[in-house]
Amino acid sequence: MRVLTGLALSAAVTLVATATGVAAADDAGSAGGVGHVAVVQAVPGAAVDVHIDGRSVGTDVTGGQVLGPYEVAPGRHRIDFAASGIDQSVTVNVKADAFHDVVLHLQESPGAAASVTTYRTPTSPIAAGKARVLVAHTAAVGAVDVRFDGQAVFTDVTNGEYAEADVPAGRHVVTLLPAGDSSGPLLGPLDVALAGRTITMAYAMGNADDGMTLVVHSLRLADGGSLMPTTIGTGSAGLVGEVIVTPFAIDSDER
Repeated sequence: MRVLTGLALSAAVTLVATATGVAAADDAGSAGGVGHVAVVQAVPGAAVDVHIDGRSVGTDVTGGQVLGPYEVAPGRHRIDFAASGIDQSVTVNVKADAFHDVVLHLQESPGAAASVTTYRTPTSPIAAGKARVLVAHTAAVGAVDVRFDGQAVFTDVTNGEYAEADVPAGRHVVTLLPAGDSSGPLLGPLDVALAGRTITMAYAMGNADDGMTLVVHSLRLADGGSLMPTTIGTGSAGLVGEVIVTPFAIDSDER
């Protein structure tokens, strides 16, 4: 794990390595309640069938789509992805009252098999007037730097890693560039609007040759850290074309 501090965002900024394929996998969470799983399809050009605990939750799911979040009992759940050239599965230890994103994405090397990484939504208390962002590198490019309002706030983020920060609510400009190279962006600049006390999960999709985009969804984050789904936005700017999110319950004894 690497920790970045001292950046001028008036917030703690953390960069977490995900060598095991599971990010932010701590054991916090209350004993009661349900957990939530969202599935993010971040492989462009693929139409994927998705199953949770053997039950279909999506067929021919294309790149850029977000499924869920689904309500599941706390415990271990298996998510399977199947398509031409894709046969991936992961078991996620879902915590009560927590939200987990399971992301099917490209690896850094072009032509490598798709990979799956799980990100747990950070739910620590947030101050009034702040918004939380989590940006994950899930594209077929090398390490990237992330600029926020023109400032390089996250540097040398590699495939599967993510960075998070609490920032002032409002409109911001986000740009992804090759690490250490400011000659031209891989993605952006993107003008995004971040509502107060929300968390926006953003996943880079694509590659440098064919173009990149962000797959984004947002959740309402209470001052005490609790979460509820609000909207999902997709598209190159991430926060356009929003639709209302409805949680779905998944019942299964396969855990």
